[in-house]
Amino acid sequence: MTAPTPGARAAYAPRHDPAESPAPIPVHDGVRVFAPAASRLPADRPLELRGGTAVALDRLPSTLPLDWQGEALAFVQRACAAARRSSVPSLTLPPALLAGGPGTGRTHFARMVALQAGLPHLAWDLSRTADPESGSVLDLTLPPPPALAMLMSGCANPIVSVTGVDDAPDPVRDLLVDMVDPRSGRRRVEPSLGATVDYSRVTWLIHTAAPLRLPGRLTRLLETITFHPPTPDRVRLAVLGALVEAAAERGLEGLGHLSTPPDPPAFHNRPPGFPEILAVARAALTAAQAG
Repeated sequence: MTAPTPGARAAYAPRHDPAESPAPIPVHDGVRVFAPAASRLPADRPLELRGGTAVALDRLPSTLPLDWQGEALAFVQRACAAARRSSVPSLTLPPALLAGGPGTGRTHFARMVALQAGLPHLAWDLSRTADPESGSVLDLTLPPPPALAMLMSGCANPIVSVTGVDDAPDPVRDLLVDMVDPRSGRRRVEPSLGATVDYSRVTWLIHTAAPLRLPGRLTRLLETITFHPPTPDRVRLAVLGALVEAAAERGLEGLGHLSTPPDPPAFHNRPPGFPEILAVARAALTAAQAG
């Protein structure tokens, strides 16, 4: 098996009810092999487009416990409406710049969309994709993490959360632009796979705390969505969302074993961030399972 590419975390593969899914839709040009011996990965199999069932598209916006994130919910609603009008039942959100400080729930948003839509989620840290001294891209002989996520999940339209872009060197940003831009990403040659890869169905969610620091060649491809910490009256709702995410991490079906939701983290001159909220949720699930 090919070694993992630095900067990637395992694809977040949510549970999905097969009864709500139509027959898989193959995407034969998702990955087209031109040198089959170049890789041991199953790069010659067709990939599926997922997340496009009528049930999933109709309920998705209302199942996201993030009602204080108005821009993000409107973004999802527009994407679901576009997917319902499409002749190919699948869900791909437009490439977006998720602007906001640490702990505002950007990764939680991406994971919840993936969970509810039945799509894989990959977290890709660009700060670990380059040599910190020279800025050169590392491990060019290994497949990019999004391509690995597509191949290992069999899904042509995963959700990819990209972090570390604010401080990434230009060669790494150029790599990202080349994948996000549909003109180049639709048929990008990946020599490490011996294949061309179609990234046009991927949902690209680029995290940033400093949008003005990013190059125009990237931001012109992205719709900006601003994230905010939960308001005081919405922290309990944020905890419930974090419980759903934490349960999915552990492969648990629902939260029926949890008698009462945990108390939210306290305010200390600022709203609690999502890492704190998720820590509370994980601790509550651990205690419930132990009990």
